[in-house]
Amino acid sequence: MISQLAIPEFHQSKTVPLAAVYHTRPYRNRSFEEIRSWIGILARPSEKIVIIRIVRLCSSVCGADVLDPKYRINLLTFIVLSFINLFLVFTGYTIYVNLYVERDWTKVLQTLCMVGSALQGYCKLLNAIWNRHHLKFMAQELHQIYKEYEQKHAHYRQELTKNVNNVLKCIKFVLYTYAINLTAIVMVVPIYRLIYKERIFVMQFLLPAVNPDTEFGYMTMNCMHLICIMFGAFGNFAADTFFITFVGHIPLLKDVLRCKFEDLNVKLDEKDMEKTKEYKAILRDIFEWHQKYMT
Repeated sequence: MISQLAIPEFHQSKTVPLAAVYHTRPYRNRSFEEIRSWIGILARPSEKIVIIRIVRLCSSVCGADVLDPKYRINLLTFIVLSFINLFLVFTGYTIYVNLYVERDWTKVLQTLCMVGSALQGYCKLLNAIWNRHHLKFMAQELHQIYKEYEQKHAHYRQELTKNVNNVLKCIKFVLYTYAINLTAIVMVVPIYRLIYKERIFVMQFLLPAVNPDTEFGYMTMNCMHLICIMFGAFGNFAADTFFITFVGHIPLLKDVLRCKFEDLNVKLDEKDMEKTKEYKAILRDIFEWHQKYMT
């Protein structure tokens, strides 16, 4: 069992020297590949938690780094909110032009195609700002779990590593999805113009007093569209990363509880369990964990 292969003398170190492990008695006759896999398990899982930094980086671009203990609504937050509000105002102006100037009802659906994403991002941003204290608490609780249980036996570290790797895989998948979609939306404009010799826009809203038929107006509107869609992509990705990070660690609570029961079974199998009474402390810890996280 991996828990029986833990190396006490290297348990507290951040890096495990491979040569030292290889010459210790339990590992002298083991293969190099086996030792390498055990070292991966014994490494500190908290060192692999780059998730929170990714969340803070993306959310700070939108002025919503709510995990910062000193966070306050700042100028960048107002700029992002202003961009969203301007998008809604310009979308209303574009619908007015479609209905009363051009008399073309079919363009209304094109104009409204991105309103849902804007409203979704608006709600995510306001929700993160409004509930920032709850998000800070969950992030601190997650850090505390990793910090505490990576100091225990190897099977705890194995579960921590497995969970953080699963969450990182989900975040990478979402990141690649956003990157592909954003690249496709932006690149279709020059490619379409190059092939069909027609002007199309990144988004569908118009700007007052800007003529889209001129080259200057066309470039100005597309630059404005590009800024809006970049902020929207960063904001939605940051919000989705918040969700994946906290929801993705729910299985960790179950896994840690299972490890506690494994520790309890070990203590109950000891001959002198009635003398040490260690199983009572573990049983109390199980009840406290269950009441704190599982109810």
